[in-house]
Amino acid sequence: MLTKRLLIDKPLLIIIGLLVVVGFFVFSSASLGLLARNTSLFESVKTNQLVLGLGCGIILLAITANIPYKLFKRYSLFFYILSAIALALVFVPHIGVAHGGAKRWVDVGPITFQPSEIYKYAFVMYLATWISNVKGKITSFKYGLIPFGIIIAISGAFILLQPDTATFGVIAIAGTAMYLVGGAKWRDIFIMGGIGVLVIGLLALTRPYIR
Repeated sequence: MLTKRLLIDKPLLIIIGLLVVVGFFVFSSASLGLLARNTSLFESVKTNQLVLGLGCGIILLAITANIPYKLFKRYSLFFYILSAIALALVFVPHIGVAHGGAKRWVDVGPITFQPSEIYKYAFVMYLATWISNVKGKITSFKYGLIPFGIIIAISGAFILLQPDTATFGVIAIAGTAMYLVGGAKWRDIFIMGGIGVLVIGLLALTRPYIR
């Protein structure tokens, strides 16, 4: 009988650990400007990053490690739809919150959150489920490239209108990597890449900060 310890994906755990460590130092270096102005504030930022970031991350790891992956697969579409609805709420008056020229937050009573952060996880879960279900058909144009393109287009429609180009970039790159690992043809990857370059070019014409 296999123990839970043997079921741990060690390479993935190591990668996550490295990302957390590197992320902490990158975040700290980005906050060095606070050190010159307010030392206590800089220390507070580091403490919050450790306690809220690393501490909450370990708690989430402990929780999710005991949830069967098939449960994620079963409810991935439901979770995806809910997260998409939450994304749409940013455009609803008196619910969506604008800041710095972007409308990316939802205000629900005492809680304000950014739906795109939840959507990232829902997107990965749903895309993984889709890839698992389509299996060998992913190499076909009808069952592979077109559905994948629709999923990416839906994500772009919600996120680029906020606008949040960086988040969409993360989702598009992660999705394309999953699509490739799932068995997609390089031809389809190049097609999606070409479309991506075209979209970035069009966005750069209307959004100077992208240039």
